[in-house]
Amino acid sequence: MVASACWVLALLTAGPPPARAKVVVLQPRSFDASTDKRGEELAELVLTELAATGRVEALGASDISAILGAERQRALLGCDESSSSCLAEIGGALGAPYLVMGSVGRAGARLRVDLKLLQVDGAKVLARQGRVLDSEGDWYAAVARMTRALAAALPEAGARSAAPEGPLAAPSAVPPMVLGGAGAAAAIAGGLAVALSRGEAQAALDSRFSPGVTVQQVSSRYDAAARSHGVGVGLLIGGAAGLGAGALWYLLTPHRPSASAVVSPSPGGVAVSFLGDF
Repeated sequence: MVASACWVLALLTAGPPPARAKVVVLQPRSFDASTDKRGEELAELVLTELAATGRVEALGASDISAILGAERQRALLGCDESSSSCLAEIGGALGAPYLVMGSVGRAGARLRVDLKLLQVDGAKVLARQGRVLDSEGDWYAAVARMTRALAAALPEAGARSAAPEGPLAAPSAVPPMVLGGAGAAAAIAGGLAVALSRGEAQAALDSRFSPGVTVQQVSSRYDAAARSHGVGVGLLIGGAAGLGAGALWYLLTPHRPSASAVVSPSPGGVAVSFLGDF
């Protein structure tokens, strides 16, 4: 039960998943007809490897065509890092602050592959990767390593986000207090059940000496007390786990300090009251 309470607490306190950087992969340039296919393949490999990192939303030629149209896409294929207006148009249209550009060339049996990561704002080059491949058998591994290096150069999501204009409202203290209060109530109920079941078990054993009481009656009464004792122990352990999880959650979460919880006995059980500003 303690492990379950900790797992629930972890889910409740977990924040939203981190924002993924949006990156547009432009169609790489190929310097001769022999590398045209490699250029097309390079774009797909980079898209796949960027997406595999889990921290990048990668967009490719099909996304550019769908938003800007095929004719405008063809006009923008000649963008380079010096064409800031051209890069800004692509990044602005797709809402992407980063672009990846590449090229493939050949000299004899050797391939030259280059990739660079650009920040749209100011056409700033954040990272460059280049490889000379003696064998085309190294093509896939080399592209994967280069792409991962570019992804590692991306700024963290928190650094890209603008600071909020005002202070964030503190999370409510009610959820951890509810969890802790419910745990306290369950623990109290469990403790009472354990105490009562022990008394009932002892009374069942004492009744053996009473006239007219059969062994079967004593056994049934004792078994019922044992079952109540088991339920009480379960409530006591589970309640303690809930109380501890609620207290830990309360301590780890920023909250308004003026809120408080009061657990008090009431006819037929316990009452949990919450006081203060929520």
